[in-house]
Amino acid sequence: MWPLPPGVRHLAMAWQWEPGGEALSDTTVGHSDPKGVGSPYRCAQGTYLQCSISMTPLKDSQMKNFSNRFTRPALVAALVAAPVLVLTACGGGDDSLDDRLDLADPKVRLVHAAPLAPNVTLFRNDLTIAADVTNVPYKGASRYFDVATSTERWDVRTATTPALNVGSSTFDARRGTRYTLVALPDANSITEVALISDPYNKGITSDNARVRVYNASANAGGVDVYLTAPATDIATVAPNFGNVGYKQAVPASGNDSLEVEGGSYRVRMTTAGTKNVIFNATVELAKNADWLLTSVPGSLTPNDVRVLVVKSDEGAPAVELVNTP
Repeated sequence: MWPLPPGVRHLAMAWQWEPGGEALSDTTVGHSDPKGVGSPYRCAQGTYLQCSISMTPLKDSQMKNFSNRFTRPALVAALVAAPVLVLTACGGGDDSLDDRLDLADPKVRLVHAAPLAPNVTLFRNDLTIAADVTNVPYKGASRYFDVATSTERWDVRTATTPALNVGSSTFDARRGTRYTLVALPDANSITEVALISDPYNKGITSDNARVRVYNASANAGGVDVYLTAPATDIATVAPNFGNVGYKQAVPASGNDSLEVEGGSYRVRMTTAGTKNVIFNATVELAKNADWLLTSVPGSLTPNDVRVLVVKSDEGAPAVELVNTP
């Protein structure tokens, strides 16, 4: 990241279109001295538009003027051209500038969250794809891989002979969006597939972590999930992820994950609408991390659950949290 002066944590961007260019008065990226006290960078979009960009340090007290909305492709191209904007993802994973500007190719990954189920393989239009999504065991979580912007059918099948179809999903892959296919246990002990679509609208200067919860525990019904400081009494706060039903995600598919600051947290799961804790664990959430917290049944006993942490693009199995009632 570009070095900042002491006490400065953010960068604002000001721009000035050259004569004959298109005014962007309806687009706000940041606020700074219009004379450009930062370092100017020139940029161009084809032959019809040129602009100048200035990078200006801002302190927290000035962030009230800051927004990172982009509504014009020309401005996006300008920002990509500015070499000062280099993102460092402390939490690991694929978190580049094109992802945050919705310029990246669509991405897909496979997660196996069905205890006792056989290994599975992901197919696209009846064809296998890559080793990372072939013969995947329970807790397996592939990296995201790029796909074309098109409508395709995705099948998850058991890695057995003969192979059995676990479930299918057909969707139109959109640029800048990430898709997770989750193999999960059905209430009747049959494995099926769920789709989670993540538009990934993360600010270009944000180092917050992103968290989503998925409930794959048929034996637990609806749950509330609290992600709090370790010493917080949940009797005094509302859940961060409320009433997560079986085979449902919160935030729901198609919405962005919840953004929180990196740090030490306590994850507590209760039966929905109560403070009856059925799962409790402490976690360290890194800056820029991208987590899918997935509950799975620990047994057939009601409310006996486990929680898997699927970390974006680690290419490693999901981590099972230790329940400490």
